[in-house]
Amino acid sequence: KAELMAVPVLGDVLRDCGVFSVRRGESDRDAIRHAREIARAGKVVGVFAEGTRQRSGVPGPVQPGAAMIAMQEGVPVLPCGLESFGWSPRNRRACAFVFGEPFTLDDLPSNGRGYKQGSERIEDELRRLWEKAREAVALGCPPVFEGLERYRPGWREPFGAALFTPEELARRIA
Repeated sequence: KAELMAVPVLGDVLRDCGVFSVRRGESDRDAIRHAREIARAGKVVGVFAEGTRQRSGVPGPVQPGAAMIAMQEGVPVLPCGLESFGWSPRNRRACAFVFGEPFTLDDLPSNGRGYKQGSERIEDELRRLWEKAREAVALGCPPVFEGLERYRPGWREPFGAALFTPEELARRIA
């Protein structure tokens, strides 16, 4: 979110990490253009497809930006379900994220209706993966978790996570 980039020191750290700002609540063409340039260069673009945190604890509707970037640049979507509701510096409970299989949206038209359909596909997969992440948290992020062929526990303190190794993630993206 653009407001974070104005915070002294934090903004500089975020920029050094490759983060770029997005103006929330409006169509930010500059952010979409920048994300497309990154994808076109063969790099990974991480997008919070819902556009904001959800106060309800369940995934919200997916905005069309992620689908638009993937479709316009012909790159796959690597979905990730994240369960972190209620985590805060004071409540450092276990969280989990689960990656799905990459998929493309090549069969959809690059127009408003196609972006909407692509967003619906992404939303369906994010919800499915969120359910898996929620299960993992409920089970305490166990060392073996049925239903995920390549699951392994990650950090237990302070976050707790279900994740792929960097090598596995790179293999999945390739």
